Amino acid sequence: MEIPELPYTFPRLVKGRTILKVPIGSTLDKEVAKQSWYVEFFFYNAAEERMERIRVTRKLNRIKDPRQKLKNFNNLCEAYRIALEGDWNPLDEQANARLKKELIGIDLNEALVLFESYHKAKGTRPKSISTYKSDCQFLYQISGWK
Repeated sequence: MEIPELPYTFPRLVKGRTILKVPIGSTLDKEVAKQSWYVEFFFYNAAEERMERIRVTRKLNRIKDPRQKLKNFNNLCEAYRIALEGDWNPLDEQANARLKKELIGIDLNEALVLFESYHKAKGTRPKSISTYKSDCQFLYQISGWK
């Protein structure tokens, strides 16, 4: 199979199946919101040389209010579109970790300075800040992050 120009399709919102009959006392929107919705897109899997379907719900099907559910799913769809355009690969976790590291680009010392300034502005006690910082440094040492 030939590698596609874009290795993905644009995410789209899928709203379950069609409703043929609306019960009395309900609306079509409420009945549609009861269905399972998901964001669907395809991504090229180089190992298998084919487009692989990806469906994501992020537990948004718990929302029963039709307007709120639509708003949240549209935001999710937009977030996946932006991530895909930014070279995010849903199939390769190692590449995603490298991309995340490039985007964040902050080391421990910078993070601790920001952390301390945030807590000072928030009004956290100096002893608490000192304890938090030492815990962060300890966790950093035992985790082996570089």
